[in-house]
Amino acid sequence: MAPRIAALLTFLSLSACGSASGNFVGEYDSVTTPILTSNGETTQGKPTNGTLTIVEGKGADTVIIKDPDCDIGAAVTSDTTFQVVSKYCPPKEVRDCEVTQNVAEGTGTLSGNTLVIELSGTNTAVCPDGSTTSSFALRIDATKK
Repeated sequence: MAPRIAALLTFLSLSACGSASGNFVGEYDSVTTPILTSNGETTQGKPTNGTLTIVEGKGADTVIIKDPDCDIGAAVTSDTTFQVVSKYCPPKEVRDCEVTQNVAEGTGTLSGNTLVIELSGTNTAVCPDGSTTSSFALRIDATKK
């Protein structure tokens, strides 16, 4: 009988140890502000309101920032921070161009119910009259619902 109790206590203690990724999981009201750099000029885009969803990743201490075009993974580095994994997103049609986004890096910081995600990378547009690559930075300010 004692070995069963010891095994049960071990199981219960391990079950109580939650992953830090759970701190980030959920739905957030978000405001996304793009900052684009092309040919040496930087412009801030119009902030966009929306909903941000974060789910548990497949690996330990990982999360996935859900996006209809390209989910982005992140490694949880503490109870309040994560590091975005670089991600090459599949091309999508925008007007008469094929645009590919490459997320090079990013971070997420959680303070209470407020999450700030900062991403950077490049967009490459291949159009009938040529192609161009521009850098971007994206800041997402989100509040957990």
